[in-house]
Amino acid sequence: MRWAAGGAAVLATATAVTLAVVSCAPLAGSTVPIGPSGSTTDSPSAETTPSPLNASPTPGGTTGFPAERTGIVVNPQATNAPHKVVVYVDYRCPSCRAFEDAYGAALEGAARDGSVLLEYRPVAILDRQGQDGSLRAAIAAACADAAGVFLSYQRELFANQSTNASGLTNVQLRTDLARAAGITGGLASFRTCYNQRETEQFVRRLTNTALKAGLTGVPTIEVDGGHMTTDYEVPINVALGTGVEPTLAPSPSDNPSPVSSAR
Repeated sequence: MRWAAGGAAVLATATAVTLAVVSCAPLAGSTVPIGPSGSTTDSPSAETTPSPLNASPTPGGTTGFPAERTGIVVNPQATNAPHKVVVYVDYRCPSCRAFEDAYGAALEGAARDGSVLLEYRPVAILDRQGQDGSLRAAIAAACADAAGVFLSYQRELFANQSTNASGLTNVQLRTDLARAAGITGGLASFRTCYNQRETEQFVRRLTNTALKAGLTGVPTIEVDGGHMTTDYEVPINVALGTGVEPTLAPSPSDNPSPVSSAR
């Protein structure tokens, strides 16, 4: 089975999925200096239906992003899971979308049944000079984690991935995708988190730490504390276990939620 996204080819077998590795490489000067956060203005209005995983909003909202936090763990209760999978993604990367289409459902299932401790590390490595589409998308994803709907929101980010150099608009990120992901009762808090860029330093820290550790492209994974690798088929299928086959279709990207294009 061939996938157009990212030029990646996907072949499903009875026990595993093989994804021809095509990664998005960091642009020169991708390191994002940790400095004062910007903000955007919006008129917050009401309304969270949490996803099955990551079902409880992060205690204290953005205070759940201390310096020692390494990423977004979707099932923190699975401390005794036999495997740990860490996934580095940039939400503007087509290959990350192809990876999520191929492996996302299986990883969620493994996280749900406790066989994998699953952690995502959203990074911003594809923004060119003067652009911040990757950064804003990662900020929004982290705000969605604080609202308890990280996985649902991440699915919407990939389903609506923009081909524009500037990425998704502020309206799409703070309103349209939030509603599509099921943020209702906590929409005002989510918008405030996004508008004030309350998770920006968290994203910048993840990005800089990953680049300093040798990140060469995304998607990249770490399995069971091993080295970061973009050659992920074997280790990820080992972590998922023999006989686990990710659902390749339908995926959220096949039926993206309609979003507006206005800022």
